[in-house]
Parts: sequence; C-alpha cells; structure tokens
Amino acid sequence: MEKSNTKIHQKLNLDGIRCPVTAIEAYKAIKGLEIGQIIEIETNALMSPLCIPAMIRNTGHELIQKGTSSRWRIRFFSKKNKKVSN
Repeated sequence: MEKSNTKIHQKLNLDGIRCPVTAIEAYKAIKGLEIGQIIEIETNALMSPLCIPAMIRNTGHELIQKGTSSRWRIRFFSKKNKKVSN
C-alpha cells in the first residue's frame, strides 16, 4: 500500500494496551467506519501481530498492510468491507 495514494480515514493509537483489548478496541473503531474507509492502527502490544490480523480476518474486513514503524511499534492498515452488526 502506498500511503501517498491512500487516504487514511482514522488513526488509532493503542500503545500501552495489551491484547486482547487491542483487538477489541480496533474492532470498535472499524465498526464506526463507513464501508471502504481505511484505518491505521498502531500498537506496541507483543501479541498484536497475531490478535489484530485475526480479528480483521474473522470479522470479514481486509488487512491492507502490516509493518513496523520502530522496533516495538506495529502498524496495521485495514479497510472496512462490510456492515458490522452490533
């Protein structure tokens, strides 16, 4: 994903929060997006490389990119693909 061509609609910083709470907070944020919008999620939780992509996949959304912005910070970009029920 090229950031210069992609509009980020929301940024969510979850530093200092542990899994599974990171996945729950990410889920709530994605739920608030319109279909097709993109969220950038940043976290330093050790288990987030497992729990956040799993949540995105299991709820039917798209993980566009996963990477690191520093040694302990992981960045995820996700696109909402469908309406999420309560």
